[in-house]
Amino acid sequence: MTITLIIIGAIALPFVIALFLKKEYHVQRQIILDKPQKDVFNYLKYLQNHEAFSPWSEFDPNMKRTFTGTDGEIGYTLRWESEHKKVGIGEQEISNIIPENRLEYKFRFYAPFKALKDEAHFQLSEIENSKTKIVWAYDGKLDYPGNLIGLFMNFDKMIGASFEKGLTKLKTII
Repeated sequence: MTITLIIIGAIALPFVIALFLKKEYHVQRQIILDKPQKDVFNYLKYLQNHEAFSPWSEFDPNMKRTFTGTDGEIGYTLRWESEHKKVGIGEQEISNIIPENRLEYKFRFYAPFKALKDEAHFQLSEIENSKTKIVWAYDGKLDYPGNLIGLFMNFDKMIGASFEKGLTKLKTII
């Protein structure tokens, strides 16, 4: 009987812990570019331009990409498919545009994991002498009990490192 209770407790414990863990996470990085805000925005608003600085494109340059809609407009969607475990299958859709200031995206991941409610954005602000500050942010959601993965993965470090790499590459492109 004692062994049975220990086994049941060991199985139940992670589920109980998951009840108290966060289900959302936020990652953001920023950089300053020596370009006017309007020029930076006009480059970023086109999803097809993201391929040039996206760190995930480097993992599998041969991933299959499908585009739907008009690039640079709300509803435009990039769908990708890759066998690479760091790329997988998913979609990125332009969900909101505030001209010259903000671009918002919805992400839907289907493989290697499922996440259908994640969002990201670029926030631009002009600073001195035609320089532009870009904030690249990502908001992810983990459903219960999948939020247990947050105990073992540092999303800020993992995604943040990719953002830093992408922003640095973007600075050299623009």
